[in-house]
Amino acid sequence: NRFQWFDHGLNGTGQIVAVSDTGIDPNNCYFWDSEKGLQYDLFDSSRRKIAQYIDYVNGDDYQYGHGTHVAGTIVGQRATQGTTATEAKGAAEGVAKGAKV
Repeated sequence: NRFQWFDHGLNGTGQIVAVSDTGIDPNNCYFWDSEKGLQYDLFDSSRRKIAQYIDYVNGDDYQYGHGTHVAGTIVGQRATQGTTATEAKGAAEGVAKGAKV
């Protein structure tokens, strides 16, 4: 495993981290939640990846935007069907793939 801390069970599970950047594309496979969707401003820790999204600009990220990249580097975990059960290794994984943002 390229991230040795994963081998010791350290993957961010149970943690929520803040990211301040251009925004997150909630339809990106690393954040998509087909069961809960995204409701701006409301905190819901039961969502798959985005526990709360407060938009300070215009309600969306540019597709493949910088904020999506940064948040994905931290908490990204690919899900082919947008559910926790369909999470799988993608082209990249966040360093705290078990965490939420």
